[in-house]
Amino acid sequence: LHRAWKEKTRLEAIEKLGGACCSCGFRDIRALQIDHIHGNGNLERKRHDVYAICRKVLRGSVDYQLLCANCNWIKRANNKEYSARKSP
Repeated sequence: LHRAWKEKTRLEAIEKLGGACCSCGFRDIRALQIDHIHGNGNLERKRHDVYAICRKVLRGSVDYQLLCANCNWIKRANNKEYSARKSP
């Protein structure tokens, strides 16, 4: 039941964000990711789980966008949004 609720919440958040990557239009939900527009998504995920972020989207937060995995990684590289973890 809990797993079904999580999946339903994620799908509702994806739908609320338009159901497609805002950069390239990709629509396969398996590769769509909720992205924090201003970066720092890693820090937020440390404080909240992904489903708390989905609930924020459902409540109308404008701090998020939908990106496919490729566009999300490209955005991270272009904006130098690297995690705080240091390389060995």
